[in-house]
Amino acid sequence: MKRYFKFKNNKHSVIMELLSIDQLTGECQLKNRDYPVYYQALYKDLEYVEDETSK
Repeated sequence: MKRYFKFKNNKHSVIMELLSIDQLTGECQLKNRDYPVYYQALYKDLEYVEDETSK
């Protein structure tokens, strides 16, 4: 199941798919939902948006 996040405190933030999360550091690997662009971010800086089952 794909889970989607965006950056907190950024109303123009892109929607990103969570690829992986490091349980120790909270570091996440993310991919832009619409383009092949990848991001790294800390889980605490992300806000849950939706998943495929919530549509």
